[in-house]
Amino acid sequence: MKILHFSKFTTFLIVTLITITLVSGQWEYQQSCFYGENKVAVDGYGRTVLFPAYMWSSCTFLIKKNPGFCQIRLDFPSYTSSSANSAGDCDTDRLTVRNSVTVNDGFSTCGDLTGKHMYLSFGDNCDTIEITPKFSTTSPFGYYNIEVTPIPCSSPDLVPTYCLQNYNTSTGVVTSFDYPKQQQNSQQYTICVHSQKVEDWKEISWKRCTSEDGFPGSSPFSMISSDVPPSTCDTDWIAVNGDQPRCFNVPSNLRSTWKPFLINVNFDEMELFPPIIDPEFATSAASCIGLRPKSGDLFVCAWFAEPSHVNSGTCQCDVSPVVPGFDPSVLFEPSPDVGNIGFCLKYEVQT
Repeated sequence: MKILHFSKFTTFLIVTLITITLVSGQWEYQQSCFYGENKVAVDGYGRTVLFPAYMWSSCTFLIKKNPGFCQIRLDFPSYTSSSANSAGDCDTDRLTVRNSVTVNDGFSTCGDLTGKHMYLSFGDNCDTIEITPKFSTTSPFGYYNIEVTPIPCSSPDLVPTYCLQNYNTSTGVVTSFDYPKQQQNSQQYTICVHSQKVEDWKEISWKRCTSEDGFPGSSPFSMISSDVPPSTCDTDWIAVNGDQPRCFNVPSNLRSTWKPFLINVNFDEMELFPPIIDPEFATSAASCIGLRPKSGDLFVCAWFAEPSHVNSGTCQCDVSPVVPGFDPSVLFEPSPDVGNIGFCLKYEVQT
């Protein structure tokens, strides 16, 4: 059932549940996800608030591109879900984005998104962006509130298509998703500092957050678990435009004049190194040999049949000698990515 509000004094019942109210002179739609619904079309030209009709109801909201609009902005007035597990996977609850050119298809995040925002641009070959909040029935959470604002192609509020987040003030604080809890994996995105006054901005400085920035007792930069700086940052890192990738720490005052002002974020696919191959994973010659591609060619496996038992045998695997630069000792040492919480940086723009 949809409820249509044209004002706080007038209510009409129509076929499906949608609520429209007049807020600050503009129409605001409220669209819900009912339990059992798989997809919900969102076709409003004004701001739309997405929420579940029932706890844990999960569905995909289809945000349609209307003529003259190029982008949407998501705001999260209220969104709390389970954090990622120790491997960085959002395995209990997650928010997934598809069909936007801003991020890789299937980009997902979880945890506390309250107060966060995202910009998602439409592509030339797809006119519908998919937003899927998914909550497990075992999750202690199950409610959310997402505001979707369509941005016209001619609007001064339009941001570059590569900006997942954008800050348009001269000072601010940026954090990774769900900081200061578990760092998440499989995320590549860009945080921008951009406004109409960008031509007057000469330089930007980045500093680590302090307790005054609202995160007392939390490390402002926790991306790899190592006491020794690595020679290169090739797994989890951030890179300020004009600077090298940083994964161990950032200078106390990182300054850049390179425009656009932005940070590229790269969290690799695994917070843990690949586990040692367990021979029990393979129950036949075919499945044993198949462990090699599943391990990313790190292992070469062979099946040794037992003549006394039909279709029985053992699978033995060794580290592949053809993997260039691979140190097999890393598989037998504590993972360097356990317990990371991400980053918190504050910036200031000079004119």
